[in-house]
Amino acid sequence: MIEYSKLYNLTKKFNILYVEDDKKFREKTLEVLEYFFTNIDTASNGEDAYQKYLEYFTLNQKNYDMVITDITMPKLNGLELTKKIYAYNPDQLVIVISAYDSADYLLEFVNIGIEHFLVKPFELESIFEVLHNASLKLLKKEESFVVNQIIELDSTFSWDSKSLKLLRDEKEVRLTKKEILLMQLFCQKLNQVVSLEELYITLWGDDRHLASPSSLNPIISRLKKKLPLDSIKSIYGFGYRLVV
Repeated sequence: MIEYSKLYNLTKKFNILYVEDDKKFREKTLEVLEYFFTNIDTASNGEDAYQKYLEYFTLNQKNYDMVITDITMPKLNGLELTKKIYAYNPDQLVIVISAYDSADYLLEFVNIGIEHFLVKPFELESIFEVLHNASLKLLKKEESFVVNQIIELDSTFSWDSKSLKLLRDEKEVRLTKKEILLMQLFCQKLNQVVSLEELYITLWGDDRHLASPSSLNPIISRLKKKLPLDSIKSIYGFGYRLVV
């Protein structure tokens, strides 16, 4: 049996988004989750949840540590929500809450990479086990990130993900605020394609009306000149990626 105090020590610093349309069930489950997490945001449907997910990144410049979602919901169901989140952030840890009649959906969740499930109605021990395993995975990822906080871009350039500094021969290369945001995003998704939508949200947030290829391209162009040659690759019509 997993001890409450040990689980709390693992989970207390994580921020989560909990999505459930059944108000009574949501409130009952929140009573349990609030023992373990300091910050919990909630949503009652998939569409609202996705908007909160994007807003959280805009405000905090990081994603939720965990997303806990029901499957059957209005507007966007849990599967649709998870696919949208994965398109935005493939590394997001998602816990799926399913009813016994959700077997068809569960196979799709497994196919897209979900590892953590809770089946309604669930016992407290089931919640503890899933939260324990999910938290250990997050902590392992954090430890790996700390070890690799200096990212070597080539033999002369590096990115310090802790101090948010670009270095050339160990001397700082001055970046604008938006260039720093770009480097954070590119280095979080190193060698992966970052979509235009993700770039727009990162750089302009709620001022989405300011975002367009014509406003993005000059920022990308200026950053390219401060990095090793050809390190930022354009994926026509979709986005960019930082290649090392």
